[in-house]
Amino acid sequence: MRNGVILGAATAIGLSLVGCVVSGDGGGASASHAGGGRSAGADISVDALRANLELLAADELGGRSAGTPGYEAAAEFVEVELANHGVDPLFASSADALSYRQPFGLANWRVARGGSMTIDSREPDELALLQDMQVAYIGDTAAWGKDLPVVFVGSGVVEQDLGVDELAGLDLDGACAALFFDLPAQMLASGPPGLRARNPQGNQGLERRVANVAERGAVCVIALPGLQPPVFWREFLTAPNQLQGQSRTPDPAQPFVGFAVGISDRGAATLFAGQIGDPNLDPTLDPFALTDTTVRFDLELRDGGILETANIGGVIPGTDSDLEDEVIVLSAHLDGQGTQANGVVLNSANDNAASVVALLEAARHLARAPGRRPVMVLFTSAEELGLFGSEHFVDNPPVPFSSLALNVNMEMVGKRRRSFGGYQFRVSGRHSDEIETLVTATRDRHGDVDFDYERRFETPDYQFRRADHVRFFLRGVPTIYFYGGGEDYHQPSDDANRIEYEKVRTMAEVLVDLIRVTDTMASLPKSDGRS
Repeated sequence: MRNGVILGAATAIGLSLVGCVVSGDGGGASASHAGGGRSAGADISVDALRANLELLAADELGGRSAGTPGYEAAAEFVEVELANHGVDPLFASSADALSYRQPFGLANWRVARGGSMTIDSREPDELALLQDMQVAYIGDTAAWGKDLPVVFVGSGVVEQDLGVDELAGLDLDGACAALFFDLPAQMLASGPPGLRARNPQGNQGLERRVANVAERGAVCVIALPGLQPPVFWREFLTAPNQLQGQSRTPDPAQPFVGFAVGISDRGAATLFAGQIGDPNLDPTLDPFALTDTTVRFDLELRDGGILETANIGGVIPGTDSDLEDEVIVLSAHLDGQGTQANGVVLNSANDNAASVVALLEAARHLARAPGRRPVMVLFTSAEELGLFGSEHFVDNPPVPFSSLALNVNMEMVGKRRRSFGGYQFRVSGRHSDEIETLVTATRDRHGDVDFDYERRFETPDYQFRRADHVRFFLRGVPTIYFYGGGEDYHQPSDDANRIEYEKVRTMAEVLVDLIRVTDTMASLPKSDGRS
């Protein structure tokens, strides 16, 4: 497999990746193990990082969107690099072979324009798609065309250990749950202190709250604007790109809501006309079932076929056989934003080619001097489409799921943060003294990097929710998230010439340092519960 990778897609778009592969390995000494100085050392070549990143962020790859020839070329490049570095293939492709690839497919869908949501109430109204109603999520369409009761559930928060259950006593079976996109300020102010601690941005993970109502039998969600800025909400309601996307077949063992929509202030006023109150005007209203009101969704879903793509991964076996069931997963998404309708390529250099080349360099060092525990290096696909690659990985792990002991994920690590002059990384992890100790020890080992560490009980803010580590996080795997931030997010200006390659090198060194710190630990940070 290692020397037999076929570079067909790369050749088809005019690239010869074999000739472009650049390794920072100058044949020097292996990286030192824990107890010595900085692990990666000076032999990480900034020039090599730049050459590899310029290749991944080249216009010829068309932005590396999942399922495109450009992504295929990037994937083949990563396969060649892993093979050259001596990293073993991670996945089983047949009974007798291993592969760097974990293929999966996504169902393409598109909602036809002209759909609507009809409110049958004291003041009936029809909310037109892309005007006063917008599709937010599609999975199952079984409830379309049916008259559905509506229950206002507040924000849908269920935190049993804090004594909070907004769904208590509500009959949601077969209903649409109307909930705030955000948590009202009054709820955070008057609720138990722990609720604010878990929701510093005022928006408890929306996925979690949707799962809450699904567990109680809801078949759809109606998102109310709540605290959302009017300009943002209007842009969301009228964005045509919301009408197309990809989805995976839902796991019947997991809570699942068929679909979700957002409605305008006008739509919310119609929905709650004649009820005991309008929560958009009075967010202190307790949850209640709407009387004499149903909603019906008249939408048409068009099949767009299957998008085929693959995660890329390798494994570096550990040196301690007693720790072979404590696997550390280092991850970064390989896919990018693709090409806009006007032909402008979004090269996605910082998001996320910078993390990819840092991870490849860390893999090179770790393969030369393995740590005590196995290390998987995972390059996910379809992150930009909805974290689908990481979702597929945790649903279909190449080892028993219980062996996944730690996930370390990277996002946008190639630029300085606007508010900080040095190489600062925002670091987040599950609430754990042990996680914080690991992060602190890694920082101290490196010596010249600033970590802005935040503990996490939940997935409260947008940046934390929208990255691959959340798939591990929600399943209870101890998680560390390195996020660099920076300008040019999802813009045509996110090009290789705007990357700070010393920071990328720093990220590679930090990854190796972190593994060296784990070598000194008798056990890794423990999970706080797994699903």
